[in-house]
Amino acid sequence: MSEARYATGLTGGTATDLDFIDGDELSNDDFAFTLVGSLLYVHKLDATSGAAESSPDVIAPDTNPGNKRWLLQRVFGADLSAQVSNKTGDFVLTSSELGKSVRMNSSDDKTFTFPSVGADEDGNRMTLSRIGTGKLTLQMVDSDIIGDSNATGTLFIPANTGLASITVEYVHAIVTWVIVSFAGAGYTTT
Repeated sequence: MSEARYATGLTGGTATDLDFIDGDELSNDDFAFTLVGSLLYVHKLDATSGAAESSPDVIAPDTNPGNKRWLLQRVFGADLSAQVSNKTGDFVLTSSELGKSVRMNSSDDKTFTFPSVGADEDGNRMTLSRIGTGKLTLQMVDSDIIGDSNATGTLFIPANTGLASITVEYVHAIVTWVIVSFAGAGYTTT
């Protein structure tokens, strides 16, 4: 019979992380709910997967993993309408924006300042859009990188170039916000 597991982190090997659960204690089709900040992940255990770990999609137990892997499940029927946030002025993003779409609608130049993140946010994504005409600056903090920027770098979406949208994913191992997709006229990094 499947068993439900609960965690507050995906990887890291601490007692509250999904990867901390000993593989010898797991059975095929066990499932796990992991609440990281405001994001809920649902995983199902595949006892024969053996896939390479790639958080949040594939999580391997740190102890006695064998071929057992937690595989991220798609959740259908959720109301995502609250997942969009519209802004008209400079805004400091927090971890509560992870997994959401944040839009800037201004004819003036504005800045989204990124949140301070760490291992717990690994694999989280955000979609940021410029629906106004002003230049949008994405400002990193700490020593984070975005795309091919410098540490604590910036990404600029130029003014008057039409609609633009960028989806980024935080990869803790390289302290970088990787650009997953970009739609629009272009961007530059420093």
